[in-house]
Order: sequence, then structure tokens, then C-alpha cells
Amino acid sequence: MTSPPFKEDDNKDIISLLKGRMLNKLCRNFGIYEDICRNMIRLSKEEYHRNSHANQKTIASEIRSLVDSMTVDELHFLLDGIEMNNRLSQYKGTTHLSDSFNHSLFSEDLLTRIIRKVTAAAENRLDGCPLPAMSSSGAGTKGLVVSIPVNEMAEELHVSLEKKLKALALTYLVNRYINVHIGKLSPMCTCVMASSTSASVGIAYLLDASDDQIGYCIRNMTGTVTGMICDGGKVGCALKVSTGSTAALMCATTAVNNAVLRESDGICAATAEQCIQNMARIGQNGMSKVDEEIISIMKSKECQ
Repeated sequence: MTSPPFKEDDNKDIISLLKGRMLNKLCRNFGIYEDICRNMIRLSKEEYHRNSHANQKTIASEIRSLVDSMTVDELHFLLDGIEMNNRLSQYKGTTHLSDSFNHSLFSEDLLTRIIRKVTAAAENRLDGCPLPAMSSSGAGTKGLVVSIPVNEMAEELHVSLEKKLKALALTYLVNRYINVHIGKLSPMCTCVMASSTSASVGIAYLLDASDDQIGYCIRNMTGTVTGMICDGGKVGCALKVSTGSTAALMCATTAVNNAVLRESDGICAATAEQCIQNMARIGQNGMSKVDEEIISIMKSKECQ
């Protein structure tokens, strides 16, 4: 299956930050990353199967090594996004969904904090909050989903600033990579499919995951969240992305424990790259009629 071509303007939210805040070295590094994306997408099936183990390392090793080569000064701008998205999660507007997680049934643990913050930030943004969100791959909600869970895990583990920044950078890059495969317009919720999967990778990185274990994150997420539909941007998406964030934490912790879904399970596959291709295939081919049905259902409600 042919994936959509990579275009320079696909990364305009990240590129604008690169031009304004980052050193030339980092700009060149991100350019190298985009070359990796292009080359991977253009691989033929024959080339892919011949190099399946190398492709596993394209996500885990090549992108990771790129991130590990960067310095704190080069990545420091990512903290601006964390501050921006945290303000959005703390905004006191008309949020009701996130308030539900203040109930005594929920403890003040890591998972609850992630659920509460992701839900609040997404609900505020989609309900018209005047505060900005730091976007990723062209969407503000994706930016919330990739940054908040990873930052919360970093705070929980009390890791160094350098490690936190590198985990965030890895998450943003993997998110871009997966979005390139799935495409801009998909009947699947890419805020969950791509961004929550990327957050799982970032969380695993903070847990000192090996390259193989980072691949396991993607396989576990593929077998867990693939197929969640996109039926329009709305306040209800807050619960979708909090569900994806819950899965991200689950799949990262299982991956670093070497508890991985079998290759034979459904659409799971041996390598992370194959898993991502299967995600894209489900969205582009398997769910090709979903948008029509969603529109039909929405129109039928207008007539009631």
C-alpha cells in the first residue's frame, strides 16, 4: 500500500519553532529525520521484507540516536510547549468531564493525573478556551496528547531535564512519523492512533526501554487502540484522548516488562514499522466507508 507523500508543509508547526528557536544543528537533524521518513515510505515491499530487522531499528534506533545526539540547549524550547499545554489543562472554564476524575474513587496516582490533565486540556481547547495549545503534526489536540503524559511520567520519575527533553523530542518525532503513514484525513482518530502511540514510546524511553521494547510499545498500542473512529472535533474527543493516554501508559509499562502482544494477534506484526503500516491500511482501506456512515448518522439527527 502506498502511503501519502511527505510534504514540507506537513511539519509547519514544528518547523516554525525550529526556525525561531533552535540552533542550525537541530534544524539539520530534523531535516535528516524527514529524509528518514521519505526513504522508509518509499521502500518497496520486497526491500522491506529483506530489511525487516533494520526497519525495526529505524524507529527505535535511528530516531532515538538522533534525539540522543541533541543537547539541552537545542531542545529547551520544548518546555515552552509543556508550559502552554499545562496552562490549558488548568484553565477554569466550563469543563465538566475532567471534574469527574476528582471523585474519591480516584487516587492521586500517575494514571489519574494523566487522565485528568489530558481530559481537561482537550475539553478546554475544544470548548473554545482562549488559550493556545502547542500543536504537533498540525493539530493542537495531538500536541496535548504527546506532551502531557510524557511530562507527567518525567515528573513522577524525577528524571533529569535532559532526559525529559529527549523523551519529548522522541515523542514528537515518532508522532510525525506515524502521521505521515496514516495521512492527513483519516476515518480513524489519529490523536489516539498516532499521538497516544507516540506518547507510549516517550514514556518507555523514560523507563529506560531498549530499542526492542520501544518497538513493543508500538505493537501493543497497535493491538489495543487501532480502529477508534474520528467523528469530528468536539468536546467528547477529550474522553477519547484520555482513553488513548491510559493505553499509552499501559502499553509502555508492559513493553518494558517484555510483555508484548504476539505477532500473530490480529493486525499486530513483527516490527514496529509493519504495525504502523497495518494501522494505516485499516484506516485507508478497511474503514473507507466509515466517513459516509458517520455523515449519514449526523444528517439523520438533523431531521429528527
